Amino acid sequence: MNFLFCINNQYCETIKVLIYSLITYNPGCHHFYFIYSNLSLKNQKELTNYTKKFGHLISFHKFNVKIDSLPVNGINWSIEIYFRLFACYILKDVEKILYLDGDIICTGNLSELYKYPCIIAAVENDNQDACKRLSTEGITTYFNSGVLLLNLKQLREMDDENSLLNEIFSLKEKLIFPDQDFLNIKYKKVISPIPKIYNYMISVAEINPNYMREEKPILVHYVMEKPWSIKFPYKTDNLYFKLLWHLNKKTKVIKLLILHRLYRIYQLTLVSKEGRRI
Repeated sequence: MNFLFCINNQYCETIKVLIYSLITYNPGCHHFYFIYSNLSLKNQKELTNYTKKFGHLISFHKFNVKIDSLPVNGINWSIEIYFRLFACYILKDVEKILYLDGDIICTGNLSELYKYPCIIAAVENDNQDACKRLSTEGITTYFNSGVLLLNLKQLREMDDENSLLNEIFSLKEKLIFPDQDFLNIKYKKVISPIPKIYNYMISVAEINPNYMREEKPILVHYVMEKPWSIKFPYKTDNLYFKLLWHLNKKTKVIKLLILHRLYRIYQLTLVSKEGRRI
């Protein structure tokens, strides 16, 4: 299988956990592609050594498209959110690829998903409010861009790079969730829905009673606070800790476990109900 990541230096340690989870549950030889603009040679070397020791392929592709003036909203986002939109032009010899956000872990086999026939396949977002906001663009179902099965060959045939870039700039005033909004507008007629198990927003499931629970999610997405952060208020860190434990990071697991529980106690006892992050 081909996997795509678009990260910067801040996500290098995190992406190792994701890669480990992918190869644990998915036998065979995989190719991990990275599209980057700010990834040090040191981190590239570390990721290469880490991936190759498990017998898999890895390659890095510099992003050179001029998109600096495009909007980036939200504290957890960076300019890399746009890179996946140009993957079909950067990875010219790749036909199909599975894009994953860096705040995801894998807990099962992805072979059924990877065989799915589509141009783009994604999971419906937990919140469909954007449909009203983007109704003038014909959006009736809003998809999350954290997991994308991409047929790069067909995407290349739909548009050229300059046309895509011009279209993003023409819509930039409407892009609140930038790449995700654009993806939903541009490809609304060709996005195929896939089951929620392939992009399960685990923290949302904890706090939102209307979000349908999944007993056996395969791709778990930490869409809000991240379990590798000290300030993680949810109870949903066990799957992440299990991976760290198998990676022999037991001291880190114990430290984070204690700090997460202390932060949760702080939120529940010293923070007003209106201001809580739980």
